[in-house]
Amino acid sequence: MRAFRPAESNVPTGIAEGSIIVSWSRIIKATVFAMVISIICLLPPGIHFVSGPLGPLIGGYFAGSRTRLRPSEAAVVGLLMALLVGIPAPIILRELNVLPPIETIAIVFFSSVGALYFGGLGGIAAGLGGRAAQREQPS
Repeated sequence: MRAFRPAESNVPTGIAEGSIIVSWSRIIKATVFAMVISIICLLPPGIHFVSGPLGPLIGGYFAGSRTRLRPSEAAVVGLLMALLVGIPAPIILRELNVLPPIETIAIVFFSSVGALYFGGLGGIAAGLGGRAAQREQPS
């Protein structure tokens, strides 16, 4: 009688170079970096008209380069930035009476645009920053 041997699995057991396994600790760290820097870009009076809209770009690039994100991780960072800032921001601004009374459909529209803007810029910049940091790494 032959002994049962399980078939070899395609499930990776470790992180290999070029794999699509993501490191959640790096993703969370990069997302926090990017969001904090984006918020800091809104604070300085006078220049916040320029630095504020570019905040997700600046924050994403810095976060990607500091944590050396792979493209798959940068995409997740962009998605998290969209979900954590882009969608709730118009809703919170409306509840704090910063925005005038507007219809629910307008809030949905602004949340969608905010999510695409914040997540898109942040994710693309995080990917570019991670790629630049990986190129600088000595081999």
